[in-house]
Amino acid sequence: MRYFIFSLVMFVAVTSVTFADEKKYAPISLADPDGAAYPFCRYEDCLKFCQKHGHKNGYCYQDYCWCVL
Repeated sequence: MRYFIFSLVMFVAVTSVTFADEKKYAPISLADPDGAAYPFCRYEDCLKFCQKHGHKNGYCYQDYCWCVL
């Protein structure tokens, strides 16, 4: 049991270091002026929104705007 816990801790440590340099993405649901979510994501609106909030790029996926952090 002790070796299992040690193996699990080492696995988590190695994977967290391995993936530390990857780009991170966060989903952002854009809202229209009335506060309702857009029925679909528009690339131009998503890009403007992301750049306005300090992100380099943004893209649409499954009706959500994803900004590159």
